[in-house]
Amino acid sequence: ALPIWEQDRLQEAMSVRMSCDDRIFGVITVYVPPRLTVDRALFAEVADDLAFALHHMEQEEMRHQERKERKRLESRLRHVEKMEAIGTMAGGIAHDFNNILSVIIGQAQLLEIFDIPEESPVRSGLEEILSAANRARTLVQQMLTFSRRKEEKKEPVYLSPLIKETVKFIRSSLPSTIRIRSSIADDTGMVIADPTQIQQILLNLCANAAHAMEATGGLLRVDVDNTELAEPDLREWDDLSPGRYLRLTVTDSGTGMTPDVLQRIFDPYFTTRGAGEGTGLGLSVVHGMVREHGGAIRAESVPGRGSRFSIYLPQTTASRTESVLPASEIRPLPGGHEHILLVDDEPALVRAVQAILIRLGYRVTAKTKSAEALAAFRNEPAAFDLVITDLTMPGLTGIELFHAVQKIREGIPVMICTGFSEKLTREAALGIGLSEFIPKPVDADQLAVTIRRLLDKSVQ
Repeated sequence: ALPIWEQDRLQEAMSVRMSCDDRIFGVITVYVPPRLTVDRALFAEVADDLAFALHHMEQEEMRHQERKERKRLESRLRHVEKMEAIGTMAGGIAHDFNNILSVIIGQAQLLEIFDIPEESPVRSGLEEILSAANRARTLVQQMLTFSRRKEEKKEPVYLSPLIKETVKFIRSSLPSTIRIRSSIADDTGMVIADPTQIQQILLNLCANAAHAMEATGGLLRVDVDNTELAEPDLREWDDLSPGRYLRLTVTDSGTGMTPDVLQRIFDPYFTTRGAGEGTGLGLSVVHGMVREHGGAIRAESVPGRGSRFSIYLPQTTASRTESVLPASEIRPLPGGHEHILLVDDEPALVRAVQAILIRLGYRVTAKTKSAEALAAFRNEPAAFDLVITDLTMPGLTGIELFHAVQKIREGIPVMICTGFSEKLTREAALGIGLSEFIPKPVDADQLAVTIRRLLDKSVQ
C-alpha cells in the first residue's frame, strides 16, 4: 500500500486476474498516477504471461515430486524383490543345513543315549557338540524368520527361552566395540504371541540400538521381567488395561534422539539414516507388531546419553497344549518291535535315523530313493507298520509317496520329516491325512515318542 500522503496523487487503481488453465494464481493491482495512460490489453497480457510462468513452475515442481516418488517406489520394489530372493535362498539353505544338522544331532544322540556312560570323560565333549548343533538349529530359524511371508499362528508361549536364544544370536552379530548384557527373568508368565514376530521385534530394536552406537561403541541391554499395571499407571497409555504384563526393555548408550525425532520414530518411512542405509520401516513395523499382540511400546531418549524402548505384552492364564519341557528331559525312550519303512534322499541321514530306530528295537527298511521305497511297499504292504519319509525328494515327493501307499494300503500311518517347507504346514499336512509332520532336525527323544504314539494309535 502507498503512504497516505501519496494516495491523493493517484488517479485510479487497475487490477487484472492472473489465471491459466482455469487455475487462479492471484491478482495484480497497479496504481496509476495522474496524467499516465496504461494499456489495459498489454497489462492483461503481462498478467497472463506471469500466470503461465507460475503454472509452468508449478507443473515442473509436480513432475519433480512425481519423479522422486517414482524413484522411491522403485527403490522399495527393488528392496522387496531382494528380500524375496533372500527368503527363497534362506529356505533352500535351511533345507540342506537342517539335513546336515539331523545327521550331527542323530549320531551324537546315538552315542549319548546308548553308548557313552554317564561317568565317561568323553560325555562332556559330546554334550558340547549337541549344544553347538542346537545353537546352529536356532540360527537356521533366525534365517527363516525373514523368509516367512505368511501370518504365523499366535499361541500361549513362554518368551524368556526364546529371547535368551535371540540374544545369543544378536551377540554374535555385534561388533566388538558394542557390549551386550541381559537380565531375563525365568519366571515370566505366558503371553499369546507369534514367536517369529517377537524375534523380529527384538532384532529390529537391537539393530537400531547398534546403529546408534556404531561410531563410538557402547552398551546394549536387554531386560525381561514381570510388571503389574494399575489404573494410575495407565494415564499415559491409551490402549492398555489394568493387569499383569511381560515387559521387554532394550536400552542403548548411543547418540540418543531429540524430542522432534522421538515424536516421529514410529512413522512409516521416517529415518535418520543416510540414503541407502535403511528403509525407515523398522520401528513402524515393530509398533504394528506390538499392537497386533495387544501390547504397547514406549520410547524414551536423551540426546548424547542413549535411548530406551519398553514393550508391554499382556500375560495370559491359558495353557499350552504341548509339553513345555525340553525333549532331552523325556526319559526313558520308548521303543518297539514293529517294522518301519524309512525314506530320505540323504544317505548319511538315513544311516543315523536307522541306527537310532534299530537301537530302539524296531525293524527298519531304509531307502534313499522314493521309487524304490514304493516298490518295496508294493511287494509287501502288510509287512510295514509305519512309513517315515522326507518331503522334498527326486522322483516321488513325500506327498506323492503318501498318496501312493494309501492307495495300496489305506490307513497305514505316514509321518513326514522335512528340512524346510513354506507351502506345507503341519495343519495342512494333517488335513490331507498325514499322521504327523515334524520339521528337521529331529531329536531322538521327539522321534521315539512320536513313533510310539502313532503306532499305538494305529492299533486302537
